Amino acid sequence: MDTVFDYIEPFEDFLTLLRNNKVSVNDVKYFAAYREYLHRRFVEKDLYYNCIEELSEKFGLKPGTFRTKIKLFSSRFKK
Repeated sequence: MDTVFDYIEPFEDFLTLLRNNKVSVNDVKYFAAYREYLHRRFVEKDLYYNCIEELSEKFGLKPGTFRTKIKLFSSRFKK
């Protein structure tokens, strides 16, 4: 029978990279908001604070948390 370990063990190196970069598997819940942020910010040329305010409200996020996730997702990946 397959266990959780059987599924995640092949990804040990990748999971270690995520941990070292302070990315949690729970961060997946911010992906839709971040994708929309990127579109609005860089395609529609909307202002940073407008994006934060409107998307935080739309996705039910605290603005400070959303800003933190934007900073995390925009940072360079460290090996």
